[in-house]
Amino acid sequence: MSFNPQQFALSVIQKTSPTSNAFNPQEFVTKLGIKKKPDLSSVAGLQQQAELAGLGKQASDIVSDTNRLSFLQRLGKGLGSFNPAQAISTGIEKGAGAGLIEYPKSIISGVGSAITGKDYEPERQYFSDLVEKAGIKNGIAKFGLGFLGDVLLDPTTYFGGAIAKGIGATAKGATNIALKGVGKVAPDVKTGLEMAGTGLKDALGKAFKYGYKSSEGATTDILTFMSKKDKAKLELASDNLARLGTKTLNKSQREELALKMIAGKRAEFTAREAGKSTDEITQLVKQASETTDPIVKQKIEEQISRSKKFAEGITENPYETYFPFIRSDKLSKFLNESKGIKVGSEGYRKQFKNLLTNENMELDPAKAFFTREAQITSDNMTREFLTDFVGKYGKSLKEFKNSDEALSSGYHLVKEKGIFGKELGYVNEWDSKLIRDSIDPSFQTIDMLAKATGFDAVTSLFKRSVTGLFAPFHVRNFMSGMIQNFEAIGIDALDPKNIAIGQKLAYYMGKGGKIPNAEQIINVGGKEMKFKDVLKPFMDRFSGDTFYNADFDLALKSGSDLKSAASLFSKERVKETVKTVGLGQEAIPFKVGRAIGQFIEHQQKATAYIASLNQGKSISEALKLAETAGFDYRALTKFESQIMRRLIPFYSFTRKNIELQLKTLGENPQRINQVIRFFGNIGSLIGGNMSQEEKENLPNFIRESLGVKLKDTPEGLKQYISSFGTPIEAFTQLFGANPVLRALSMTNPIIKAPVEIGIGKDSFRQIDLKDVYSANEYEMAPQVIKDLLDIKEVKKPTFTTVNGKSVKTGEKTAYIADPVKLLIARSLFTSRGVSYLDQVFGNDLKGFVKTLKTTTGIKPQQVDIEQQKYFNELDKQRALEDLLNRYGVVKKFERTYIPKK
Repeated sequence: MSFNPQQFALSVIQKTSPTSNAFNPQEFVTKLGIKKKPDLSSVAGLQQQAELAGLGKQASDIVSDTNRLSFLQRLGKGLGSFNPAQAISTGIEKGAGAGLIEYPKSIISGVGSAITGKDYEPERQYFSDLVEKAGIKNGIAKFGLGFLGDVLLDPTTYFGGAIAKGIGATAKGATNIALKGVGKVAPDVKTGLEMAGTGLKDALGKAFKYGYKSSEGATTDILTFMSKKDKAKLELASDNLARLGTKTLNKSQREELALKMIAGKRAEFTAREAGKSTDEITQLVKQASETTDPIVKQKIEEQISRSKKFAEGITENPYETYFPFIRSDKLSKFLNESKGIKVGSEGYRKQFKNLLTNENMELDPAKAFFTREAQITSDNMTREFLTDFVGKYGKSLKEFKNSDEALSSGYHLVKEKGIFGKELGYVNEWDSKLIRDSIDPSFQTIDMLAKATGFDAVTSLFKRSVTGLFAPFHVRNFMSGMIQNFEAIGIDALDPKNIAIGQKLAYYMGKGGKIPNAEQIINVGGKEMKFKDVLKPFMDRFSGDTFYNADFDLALKSGSDLKSAASLFSKERVKETVKTVGLGQEAIPFKVGRAIGQFIEHQQKATAYIASLNQGKSISEALKLAETAGFDYRALTKFESQIMRRLIPFYSFTRKNIELQLKTLGENPQRINQVIRFFGNIGSLIGGNMSQEEKENLPNFIRESLGVKLKDTPEGLKQYISSFGTPIEAFTQLFGANPVLRALSMTNPIIKAPVEIGIGKDSFRQIDLKDVYSANEYEMAPQVIKDLLDIKEVKKPTFTTVNGKSVKTGEKTAYIADPVKLLIARSLFTSRGVSYLDQVFGNDLKGFVKTLKTTTGIKPQQVDIEQQKYFNELDKQRALEDLLNRYGVVKKFERTYIPKK
């Protein structure tokens, strides 16, 4: 065998080390031109190879990227940079002088960490740490004193708003100075930039800001009008169900009532055409509508009297026995007519011609009379509102010679029926757009296609199936609402008295009917007011404003108003539940969930409203703050409601929450800091401090939230709260490690699943789809489901860390599935139910941690740090391999092997 000098030199290197300055084996081999090849199976080796190839900077960015702070962590560092705990700790240990020097350093470090994303103060101390150093071990005392210190001794608590406004003014001033500088050098460029900026601002404003540039108060007036109209329609639906529904009349009685009243109306028509006298007509009508059923007779007499009241102002000669002649296939059309801010076609004013046959008519008296009464009521309310709106915000018809002259002055003609009907006056361009948005047909084709293809129905089923049926959703909404109120209003939003009154208002609002104790005098904000004068403005403003009323409206069918008005266990609702196998919009399970959700949302707004009144705000100011804190889901542009809400099922909340968080950051950033510190102190109460290894290897979804460490499991697995479900987390997670995949994860599953399969990525977990095969939630699923998803049972080792080394502790049973099939299953409306059942009856979580997950919006999570460390290294390795492969430095060679048992 021939001598190999390279092998010989390498063996010498391995066995020897430099012994003196005279001879160095490594230098000797290097001088001979023999180089040790980097180990391409490790991250360090791949990085070394990249440096040799001149790609050191790119490789360094890949390796260090995973250690960068998340957006929420950066926000916390920046907002908490003025916290003096670190300086006080230094002062205690090293003297007051050292503490004074430390304070500006800690501010600079915090701001620097926020700007660069690099943690310059990994061991920063807060007041809970000082409390512990003082010898206080009690967790509750440590939490309370620590949080009080973080709030009361932080200067931003008192000057946070001023600091934020100062930064904003400085940035705005710098922009103006820069623009003026451009104007001096190139005036045309400055003009172009200003025009482009205005054009872009207007384009975005039209698309994403409800009521953009409209008159102050116009949007509130319109939303209040919509609430009043929706409330009136719901009351009509309830009333007609109570009088003519299944609780009062059986099927044959309802049919007899309809046929007798129709016969009476036809007889009256024939008699009128024949020129009969009034007495003769009355006699003929009585004969035609005669019935032997006393209940039907009574209801006919009551309805005749009721219909005459609705006919007032419509006709001077109403029919004695009136029944709405409405084609059964036109109910939806007539109900939709009453949705926009325009008077409907008013077909009920036309002369009756007796053309419809009974076979083509809607014969359910409750539906028929409700539809007609809703039309009349809506038209009367809309006509009155538009007249008042023009009088308040616009100009009368006398102000301009014609509409062309008005248009040249920036004013648009308003007609009561949109482009038809009586001319009412003129309003400015933006107020006109606000009205037109409610009746604009520009998205009509999309709307029709979405409904006809079932897209809206499937989306609605998915949304309601993953939300209102589950307790954690409602608990999270309640807590999230309190935080939102705090952000908008301050500490008064957390006053138990304000919360109690808010819940009382929400209860009365949900109950409906007359306001109880309406004349009772109550003290609000130092003023004595009648209870009705406090409650009525709130009810008028926020009826029909919630997530449930607005977002689920896309899938409503004809007659849905009547279904919504039915009591929980009425015959109508039980029938609907059975008919839809419990999946219908108005089925009992979803009705219960919706009622709970509406109460929670209304009590949040009511608390904000009462708290604002107690701060001395006027009713209009308090209502505005309640909308800011609690969101009005109807206040969306046409583009948002017709396009964005279909693309992103929970767009309404996301859009409104972004607005609230940005507003709070700009006006009261200390409130967000206080929320962050509250949950930080929760960590010191229920958990412990994370090691540096944990901080570096936690999954992104925990690092991007208010992650808190919990106690380890007996098997050595680490446990964390991955999310508290706060609105702050919902905002900051939009700017996570991969914003594109994060945005994709929020889209409609109908769209998202095919895209994820196409690109081979799981957008929620932000990893390759092929690596998402864990299907432990299907452990108790029927075998047929397991077969469909190709689920297999496997044994996996469990590890714990002992003296820095990973030690196998045993085995656990796991379930793996086909990644694509699993992705599809998780995109169905059943996905939340499957995972929730697993959390309750299966899952590795136990005890207190399990209770947290199954009853609150808090999300505890078990994390195998060793496994996560492996995945993080694997991600770096793949990224480095891709970098080197892209530049032709290396080529990939893959092989499959059987691992050792």
